[in-house]
Amino acid sequence: MYVFISHSSTDAAIAQDICRTLEASDIQCFIAPRDIRTGHEYASEILNGLDRCDVFLLLMSGRANQSPHVLREVERAVSRGTPIIVYSLEDVDLSKSMQYFLMTHQWLTANKGDYSNVLEGIQEFQRQKGEKIAPALPHASKPEKKKKNLLPIISIAIALIALVAVICMLLLGKNNDSETKENETNIADENTEDNNDSNSQKVDNTTENSDDNEESSSTSPSGDNATSTVELGDTLTFGTYNNEPLEWNIIHISEDKTEAVIITKNIIAFKGIRGAGSKEYALGDDGNHYFFGSPDIADDYELQAKLWGNNAWDVSHLRIWLNSKDSYVTYNDLGPLDDTMTDHVNGYNLEAGFLSNFSKTELAVIKDTTVETNGTPLSDSDKVTTTDKVFLLSKDELVWFKEAGLPLFTAPTDAAVNNNKDFFYRDYCLDTFKTTNCPWWLRDPVEDSVSECYLVSHGAKAERTYETGIVAFGGYGVRPAMTIDLTSGMFD
Repeated sequence: MYVFISHSSTDAAIAQDICRTLEASDIQCFIAPRDIRTGHEYASEILNGLDRCDVFLLLMSGRANQSPHVLREVERAVSRGTPIIVYSLEDVDLSKSMQYFLMTHQWLTANKGDYSNVLEGIQEFQRQKGEKIAPALPHASKPEKKKKNLLPIISIAIALIALVAVICMLLLGKNNDSETKENETNIADENTEDNNDSNSQKVDNTTENSDDNEESSSTSPSGDNATSTVELGDTLTFGTYNNEPLEWNIIHISEDKTEAVIITKNIIAFKGIRGAGSKEYALGDDGNHYFFGSPDIADDYELQAKLWGNNAWDVSHLRIWLNSKDSYVTYNDLGPLDDTMTDHVNGYNLEAGFLSNFSKTELAVIKDTTVETNGTPLSDSDKVTTTDKVFLLSKDELVWFKEAGLPLFTAPTDAAVNNNKDFFYRDYCLDTFKTTNCPWWLRDPVEDSVSECYLVSHGAKAERTYETGIVAFGGYGVRPAMTIDLTSGMFD
């Protein structure tokens, strides 16, 4: 018997207790993150566990009811016809999606600290399969008396340690008093010598600096041909977002030193690249029986784009938002509404354009960049070219990080975290992988897909640089990039 335990990260302690109870009776369990193998994709490991399990055990709580990841696991179990046991940890008004999937399945009510009803429910499936049922192991009693007998000994030991500490402090105090006067005399003598040396060095440095200044003034370019003194890996402050100055890293400088590519030092927001193609599909009214990867629509690219968004960079909502300086951005369709995102949060259709946060002087030094992106099954060609002020990087351009000596992986700003309404960062990055980093979008579409793009991973798993994600998912990070004019003098 193999049981998949589905739960919210906030219920992890209960899930682990139940797992121990079942495994004590020779019932094998799959529970994340324990059974996620190092170096393997998290999502594929979850799918493997779901596909192997004989019973799907759902720990239902308020957080689990709202978790999109738990919902996807339930949907997968239902689609495969796996028996489902719902273990209710608290009274919850189920979401419509949960009602749809769970209304015909077995429910159990939680008994705090007593999971015998769960064990009995699983054993009933064992009987139906004709498996031998192992006897439950007795719980070991705690040695209360031994703990009480240790208390007097511990108290005496603490008192002795405190007495020794007091004696040592008294002895050290006397030694310090005798040494203080001698140290003060030595320090005064040393300071006098240091001051004499530093004064002589100042004279030498002044002479050298004056020579350097004369040389630089005679050789440095001026006017339109002037170049900046910035270097690869430097950090600039340029523009604002969320009422805070934006920090950027220089990751590429042109051969003639006249322009540079910069990218925000941190993830500045959590947004999807593009929302679903229609509100009806986004809400599930016409497509809630489909799950991502469903063989029913494997070749229907237009339907996939309606369900989970179009991954073509040239028509993406994120590209429109990044390149707009308007206080109200106009989209040609519904736009990135909450309702068009897979989790129905982190829409940005009412947010002012990203470039509206820059002054006229700052906008003047942002250069137009010719951006080439791979085509998708719905594109007219293999390569699509756009001209952008602001863009996302491609996988090929990530080599610039290595050349600049900068890490690929990064964390979101505090403002980005505070504005984020999706569960992914909290549940998977912080809770599961214990990292403050988060995956961030690249503009590359996944090959032979119309709804997925590549991302840079959070870096918490070995040999895992890339991930893939549905473009209508608003829980991944955004790091804008742009090309700036170094001849303006603004960045000297």
